[in-house]
Amino acid sequence: MNTNLDSTIRKVLAAAVGLGAVILPIALSDSASASPAIALTPTSANTSFTVTQVVSNFVPFTINNDTSTDTFTLTSSSSLHGLTIGAHTGIIAGTISGSAATETFTIVVADSSTLSAPHEDTKTVLITINAAPTATAGAAKTLVGGVAASYTPVTGALGTGSLTYSISSADSTTLASHGLTLNRGTGVLSGTPTDSLTARNFVETVTDVNSISATATFNLGIKAAPTITSLTTTSGSTAGGLADTITGTGFGPGVTVTFGGLAATSIANPDSNTITLITPAGSAGAVDVVVTNSDSGTATLAGGFTYNAPASPTPAAAAPAPDPAQASTISGVSPTSGTTVGGNSVVLSGSFPSKIVAIDVGSTRLASTAWVQTATSVTIAMPAGAAGPVTIVIYNGQVPTLSTSSYTYVKPAAPAPAPAPAPAPAPTPAPAPQAAPTPATPAPAATPTPAAKKVVKLTCVNIKTKKTKVVTTAKCPTGYKKK
Repeated sequence: MNTNLDSTIRKVLAAAVGLGAVILPIALSDSASASPAIALTPTSANTSFTVTQVVSNFVPFTINNDTSTDTFTLTSSSSLHGLTIGAHTGIIAGTISGSAATETFTIVVADSSTLSAPHEDTKTVLITINAAPTATAGAAKTLVGGVAASYTPVTGALGTGSLTYSISSADSTTLASHGLTLNRGTGVLSGTPTDSLTARNFVETVTDVNSISATATFNLGIKAAPTITSLTTTSGSTAGGLADTITGTGFGPGVTVTFGGLAATSIANPDSNTITLITPAGSAGAVDVVVTNSDSGTATLAGGFTYNAPASPTPAAAAPAPDPAQASTISGVSPTSGTTVGGNSVVLSGSFPSKIVAIDVGSTRLASTAWVQTATSVTIAMPAGAAGPVTIVIYNGQVPTLSTSSYTYVKPAAPAPAPAPAPAPAPTPAPAPQAAPTPATPAPAATPTPAAKKVVKLTCVNIKTKKTKVVTTAKCPTGYKKK
């Protein structure tokens, strides 16, 4: 209803009653009595919020035919989450609180008219409340100079909509100067580190579409790549097997080394500045020397080592031009064989009228002191050679050649095995222990036989008669005396 018209009619009626006038009921036409219907029309306002977000001007509906006296109320299915609605403006505001949820909010608008036209409208809106975003840092990381890296230092979660990742401008500049950049959309830090960096902390921020953010601190350091300063020996045979030493910096345990892509052997690094090794076999020419640590840190010395092909054997000197006038002959050789070690003497017999200028034994040109020549023989000190027949060529007035069967190198006989040691004599068995002899029982002592009394003969002389008498008593009888 038109509020001004309604107020005027009420005043007129009140005055008439006060004058005692008779008032007849009058019916207002629809055009006079009805006000335009109030209505809420949905808008495209965002209906997803984040806990802790400050909402200041949320209007999910536009209001048709409203006035300043219209009133608004806001209710929800369980919680208003910190939101209120302006009683006469319809603007929703507040700081989002509570837990993540999806709530149905009901908005009622009504004007102050009491006439019969529709002066109230009710609408609902579904609002999503999301938890605030979180940021979680990973473990401390050490990258290696020269080795491409890609990892996520901080992981974001929750929040509303897509999350973005950022670090301070100063930290971004620091990382960029070391070859690293942070992807704002994914949070991935990537690049190839170009220099060392002492481990330090970086603060990263994770933000959702409602500008609600969380931060986390990650720790990052960059280890310098190894370097090669020099090789002790910069060239060697294609056969390999050369002991060599690399000096430089940053060599770690488990280091590997290649020469032209071929692995060196017997690698040892007693300290971070030294590597010793044996070169592999390779092809002739300059090759790169590459040192690789177990963490993939790599150093390359371009063309740092040159493989040399083995020298070709010196060919025998060209033979002097033969002189037909100086004819020589060879009639024999003795002995016709010898060991491959050489050093034995061989006598060529024949006719040698002119001076010998050169002798070849196979492909070996002998020194001029290696033979003694006479008119009928040449004695040669034989060089070492390979097993098999060999041709001996003598150069003087002509070039006589012995057949290949004239002298043969043979391998030295294997040394006779040492005679087997004589078996050790069997040990003489120890004599069996004998029983101790049984002591003889002593015979009873014989009773001594008393010795027979010795018979004493005594010659006595009669004192008176002077006659003698022999007695066997100990004393002479009375009247006698011992003679």
